[in-house]
Amino acid sequence: GTQSRLTFSGGSAETESNGSPQWMPDGRRIAWVRQRKGHDGHDLVIQSLDATDSARVVYRANSLLTLTDVAPDGRLIFSEYGLVDADVWSVSDDGAPPVRLVGGLLAQTSGALSPDGKWIAYVTDESGQRVLMVQSMARPGVRYQISTNDGIKGCGRPTAARFSSRRTVRCTAPGSKLTGMR
Repeated sequence: GTQSRLTFSGGSAETESNGSPQWMPDGRRIAWVRQRKGHDGHDLVIQSLDATDSARVVYRANSLLTLTDVAPDGRLIFSEYGLVDADVWSVSDDGAPPVRLVGGLLAQTSGALSPDGKWIAYVTDESGQRVLMVQSMARPGVRYQISTNDGIKGCGRPTAARFSSRRTVRCTAPGSKLTGMR
């Protein structure tokens, strides 16, 4: 097949690197994180696969970003890191400001939405160990701990936790458990 290059900015005067690619729901666009030169922050970028349009920045931050998922409606799910903490956010490509989905005193990272968009899985270290949590999007106070004893190491990012139509999550990491959700 024919190969086409979408990103031309890596190593340029403005951009140092590109990473965290995610498909957009329409299958015709891709989103990624672009690190600005000199560790001057990161951008969330969307571009069509046919490169008929230029890469469009949908969020710009003076901190570290990781893009972890794309919602069925096209919102980008990402973590933004501070000096000692991180939160999970979403941002749409319509220019609206980002919305915090999960936050706290320490790090909440690696957010991934369930296929129906009703739950978000994420990693937190609020207990002193990195564990996988699942939280209701409709009722943010309703959440379940899925892994124990730093069990997230074997799970990687939460998308390794498998969501099913029965609203259960399975993380295959050591020390994890199957949890039913309502």
